[in-house]
Amino acid sequence: MYKVLISVFTATLLMCSLKAQLSVSAELDSTNILIGDQVRLHLLINHLPDVKIQRIDLSGLQSVEEIEVLDIQRLDTINSKDEFLLEQWFTLTSFDSGAHWVPPIPVEYVYKGQNGKAETNQLPLIVRPFPIESDTSQLAPIKPIIEEPLKFEDFMWYLIGILLVGGLIGFLIYQSRRKNEEEEEEIIEIKRPAHEIAIDKLGRLKAAKLWQQGKIKDFHSELTYILREYLENRYEVQALESTTYEIKQALGKLDIPEDYRMQIQQLLQTADMVKFAKAEPPVEMHADALSKTESFIDSTKRSTEEFEAMLQTIEEQRMAEAKAKLEEEEIQLASLSNRLIAAVIDGIFSIAIFLVLFFSSLALGGLSEVVSNIILIASLVVWFILHLGIEVWFGGLPGKLLLGMKVKTEDFQQITFKQAYHRFIYKIRSLFVIFSVIGALRREDRMLRHDEITQTRVFKV
Repeated sequence: MYKVLISVFTATLLMCSLKAQLSVSAELDSTNILIGDQVRLHLLINHLPDVKIQRIDLSGLQSVEEIEVLDIQRLDTINSKDEFLLEQWFTLTSFDSGAHWVPPIPVEYVYKGQNGKAETNQLPLIVRPFPIESDTSQLAPIKPIIEEPLKFEDFMWYLIGILLVGGLIGFLIYQSRRKNEEEEEEIIEIKRPAHEIAIDKLGRLKAAKLWQQGKIKDFHSELTYILREYLENRYEVQALESTTYEIKQALGKLDIPEDYRMQIQQLLQTADMVKFAKAEPPVEMHADALSKTESFIDSTKRSTEEFEAMLQTIEEQRMAEAKAKLEEEEIQLASLSNRLIAAVIDGIFSIAIFLVLFFSSLALGGLSEVVSNIILIASLVVWFILHLGIEVWFGGLPGKLLLGMKVKTEDFQQITFKQAYHRFIYKIRSLFVIFSVIGALRREDRMLRHDEITQTRVFKV
């Protein structure tokens, strides 16, 4: 009996000694929460340097049905000479109203070869339901929308879409302008009288003072180029690509005074000697050559009436060739009935595009009203330019293309963006389209008002 009492006493002293080496505590930052709210649990472990923590047992905490562990942060250690302090944070929540208990958290450790275990205190947690007002006949006020901060990802795809559409529009404009410039280059050049072009270039040649600076070859090369270009534009002689001898033969068939023919031949021969034989004519010959060229151009220039008559003849020839081409390829004007069907399809297409853009702007709920409106307006502008680009580049919107029709100029050339813009504007202005259709029925060519104003036609291809 005496030995048993001694053993019990010794064991009690040992347990008290182990507990003195480590202490554990826990506390909640709030013991009273609303249902669904979150609360933080703070675990503190204080022990001597010789104590080694084996395990923090969270199985009891995680097994409580009424309490859910949302987050477990890592264990932080604060070292000192005399003792260690460990702390750990837990985030808890509960969706069951009532009084609950956060169970003790056991901490297992080893001290001087002896295993020990300490537990935190049990903590109460009261979970309250949402308060319900006694007077339920009154509606609660509408709470404002919680707006989260904008991020680049919120409108990144819209920017990418606008950039892609803008790039497509830019490409269409570039291709259209390049093609139009190539097709109309000769027509634009001939709309100026030949003598005006030559006189302008002679003025620039004078201002350059090439032969005064010793650039004799450059001076005669430029002078004869101006002269050859004038002969080609004025008399339709292939002078730019012909030799001096060939030009001489061609001038003999034209109504040009003999003295001017001789002067032209002399100017061209002198220039050939300077360019190919490196001849150096007297200084006075440079000014004389320039003066003779000016005199020839001034004496042989067309009058305004002759030039306008020439332009009229060229235009008539061009239209006749275009008409012959249309007849040869059996290209006819589209019927009004097909055009009306195409207009309905194009209208549906336009409305669908508008609705897509409109609801896309509404989808940006996180944006302010001003920004959403700006995006909507920008989208409509992009769509408008794309609308014109489709009609210019492809010859019409889906309705016309599906029915085998294309919008072209009167001579079956690609229309310009300016013509497409005016077609769009005049169609919008014609609110009462029925009057335009009635007017077209009285015409043999069945042209609508915007066709006539923009000098365009809708062909069946």
